[in-house]
Amino acid sequence: MDRNNHYCMELKLTEADLKPILARLTPDTPALFGGMNAQNMIEHLAATLRMSNGGLFREVILNEEKSNLVKQHLIYSDTEMPKGIKSSTMGDIPPPLLHESIDDAIEALYQELNTFHIFFKQSGIVVLPVHPRAGKLNYQEWTVFHTKHFVHHFKQFGLLD
Repeated sequence: MDRNNHYCMELKLTEADLKPILARLTPDTPALFGGMNAQNMIEHLAATLRMSNGGLFREVILNEEKSNLVKQHLIYSDTEMPKGIKSSTMGDIPPPLLHESIDDAIEALYQELNTFHIFFKQSGIVVLPVHPRAGKLNYQEWTVFHTKHFVHHFKQFGLLD
């Protein structure tokens, strides 16, 4: 796959790579678009990681043909996620916060990220975790999705250009 977006090529889904980016995020960092606050965004990313690491089950909400089209567009193109894209698992109003602080939420995000990598490397997966719109994704596909998803939300909060 050719991913021309330089952030997608440079952003690695590791705690070490994410720490300097997230160090710039505060509870008061304003969103440039969308209805989430900074902690909502972190908790949203963690929930999406949980879908991919076996911790949160979701069903595919589209038929197989539409799901495959979403996968091709989302995973196998260099298209960025557009501003205003709606989450299939979250309504218009962000859910209540799960953590006492943004620092706690970021620590939980790192735990979900580490679980994601371990899940695929050590679990001997028989059934692939499901993305609600794109269907079953393997480790590489989830990695592309998460990278695009993180870049999208990091741009939402001005953490990336």
